[in-house]
Amino acid sequence: MTVSVLKKTDWGQIIRFLSPIYKNTPVVPSFHLSQNSFIHIQLISKPKILPLFQKIAPILRKPIPPEVRQLVLVTTPDWRSASGELRRFSRSSSTAPWKREGEPIRISVGAKGLGWGIGLHGELPPLGRIGPIKKEGDNRGVAGVFPLGNTYGLPPHPPEGTGLPYTQMTSTLRCIDDPASTFYNQIADQKSIKQDWSSAERMASFRTLYRWLIVIDQNQPRKPSAGSCIFLHITPRIPSSTAGCTALVETEMIQLMKWLKKTPTPIYVALPAKELGALRKEWGLP
Repeated sequence: MTVSVLKKTDWGQIIRFLSPIYKNTPVVPSFHLSQNSFIHIQLISKPKILPLFQKIAPILRKPIPPEVRQLVLVTTPDWRSASGELRRFSRSSSTAPWKREGEPIRISVGAKGLGWGIGLHGELPPLGRIGPIKKEGDNRGVAGVFPLGNTYGLPPHPPEGTGLPYTQMTSTLRCIDDPASTFYNQIADQKSIKQDWSSAERMASFRTLYRWLIVIDQNQPRKPSAGSCIFLHITPRIPSSTAGCTALVETEMIQLMKWLKKTPTPIYVALPAKELGALRKEWGLP
């Protein structure tokens, strides 16, 4: 397995982070400089050790893919805050600066604040950063970098101009939040599959909150108990709080649905203010 990271990476942090894994394991790392701006790390290990490094790999590189052109950035005052701001940014190329679009939007997040989720930044917090870890049922929103997925709603058609794929919710549509289910953290139609869960959200029953929603693709591939059914959805008022989603008023939600485009996949980033300040340059954030 080879991991590529920027030359300016803090190798002291990496070595301190990897040392406990190297200890008493048959892992031999070798490093070499390439002709471009990357250092390549070749990791040689028994198969059972490789999954550890597959978890580490994302935190050694910028988590926002270069092809991304749209970014939804949510910031909160601190880890415990249940409210914050959402801002939209776009860029014309991978090297162009991010340009803010529109005004900041007031939003609500989990009642207990934020916790590191599983996303494009990896399964672990970034090197040198701390904070709570998202768990099923903890009433925390997700911190990190995540793709935005499909949209859902109660009306037969989405707002005119919606760029992401849209599905109308039916009475049998479920989002499964039972970690023991093979369908955990998936939206599925109950009438077309064999139920193996003891808990699931009846999507269409949330007639106000889920009138419109956008999926935040956190915890993919799915890890049991690492958090499920995380969305951008409607709230009737701000401030409020959620069980882990990000909520905004309907007029702002419709505007966001119209702004987002399917290709390239737009990205959702959520961070407390202190973490944003620490990671802005490293992650290439606005």
